[in-house]
Amino acid sequence: MTFIENIYQKFKETYNAGNWSEYEIAGGKVALSPSLTEAIVYTDGRYPTILEGYQVNDTITETEKTLWGIAVIELADPFEVVTVKEGDSYSFKPGRPYSISGKCVSYITMDKPWDSKQKHYLLKDTQ
Repeated sequence: MTFIENIYQKFKETYNAGNWSEYEIAGGKVALSPSLTEAIVYTDGRYPTILEGYQVNDTITETEKTLWGIAVIELADPFEVVTVKEGDSYSFKPGRPYSISGKCVSYITMDKPWDSKQKHYLLKDTQ
C-alpha cells in the first residue's frame, strides 16, 4: 500500500467509511456512502484524465474539503485555477467544468444523492 493509500484508509476510519462502496477513478479511488451523499476520495494524479478533459456535474453540487495534501483545481467557463490545501473547502456547482490534479485526500458532501448519469465530460480545448 502506498503512503497516500495509507492516509486514505486512516480517514476512512475517521469518517466510519470502512463499509462504504469503493471505486477506482482516474488518478485515485473513492469510497461512496450508502446514502450516496458523502465520499472520501484520494487523488494521486489528475481527475478526470487529460483525454477526458473536464468533468461537469449537471445537477449536483459537490463540496470538497481537503483533509490532507494539496491539489490544483482547474475550472472552465470562465477559466480559473484554484489551489487547495489541508483544511480548505471548495464547492463545484452544476454546469461548471473542472479537473483536479495533485496528491490529496478529501471529504466530499453532495446536495443530492450521487448518480453517475448526471455527469458528463467536456474535452479540454487544446488550441
